[in-house]
Amino acid sequence: MNQTLITQAINQYFTHLSNKDSEAWIKLFSPEAVSYDPVGNPPSIVHNDYQKFFELLNFYHQSETIPENIFVAGNEAAVKWKMSVTARNGNTANAEGITVFIFNQEGKITETRAYWDDQKFLEQLVLNASKLGN
Repeated sequence: MNQTLITQAINQYFTHLSNKDSEAWIKLFSPEAVSYDPVGNPPSIVHNDYQKFFELLNFYHQSETIPENIFVAGNEAAVKWKMSVTARNGNTANAEGITVFIFNQEGKITETRAYWDDQKFLEQLVLNASKLGN
């Protein structure tokens, strides 16, 4: 794997995620890929669990996750990212974090480890709902 291919794959990962394109997104992963999102939660087997993951994303009317910085070392990369969502009911939330990606020699993602506060993110959606009187 070279730095250019890893960077391209990571940009595709975030583009497909933001576009809610599960079929293109899953093609970036090896069959045995595991995701810890966020670290501390039980891991998911990406190919078994991705449809449930994308069902959760459909709760959002608009969702955008943007990689801000990509740091590649060998067959791994750490990515600093920001996410903003608007739920179907109009509530909003923002998050930022770092995800570590590990790639195999075929250029497929074998593991992700995301470091972010998903509880704080969900609390924003609830707090913003109460501010709006929802």
